[in-house]
Amino acid sequence: MKAEGLREELCGADFGDRRLTERLGLLAERVAWKPDVCLPKVLSETELEGAYRFLNNERVSLDKILAPHIEQTVRRCRETTKVIVAHDTTEFRFEGETRRGLGRLKVKGRGFYAHLALALRNHAGREPLGVLAQQTIVRGPKQPRVNPTARQKAPDKESRRWWKQVIEVDQRLGATWRTARLMPTSASWNCSAPARDSSYASRTIETWTPKAARRNSRTFLRRR
Repeated sequence: MKAEGLREELCGADFGDRRLTERLGLLAERVAWKPDVCLPKVLSETELEGAYRFLNNERVSLDKILAPHIEQTVRRCRETTKVIVAHDTTEFRFEGETRRGLGRLKVKGRGFYAHLALALRNHAGREPLGVLAQQTIVRGPKQPRVNPTARQKAPDKESRRWWKQVIEVDQRLGATWRTARLMPTSASWNCSAPARDSSYASRTIETWTPKAARRNSRTFLRRR
């Protein structure tokens, strides 16, 4: 999406204050021109102060920021005959020890993980249509090892994010909407949790192995 279209895309964000919605549109438009640089290098001093006030406002949340974008992504998907939904998790790492709200990462450092579902048009260009779902994961202190069986049944098991997000996307697109799924091969093995739910049926999805760039197939779960 072009930078000039972002303000219109996000104009439906509901923070209970129209000024916050307008601030979001301005901020998104500015950042979109140079998404690879930090805020102080994109915004003027006045705009930067306004951005920090916006991000620290208790009425503002990531879910509310993304809500209008997700709504428009669903619309674009329904206007397209073939859609790919790519699920993956990415790491956000931050330097320094003074930042609040961060957790441990797989290796040294502090940050968080974002688990995303990205919709793509299923043709040669693989045009991105937008984000259909997101979940942020902040890991707490490392816990002692537990019995593998108990860990597998734990309701807060982190790997459950894969099938939960697939269900979330299905609910947004509609139970009858046909999409191709794409996710790491290792992730598909964590998608068996709802197997005892009779409202799900088996289907096949595409998976990928990052190191070998190898494509595979695996039985997956889809709402009837």
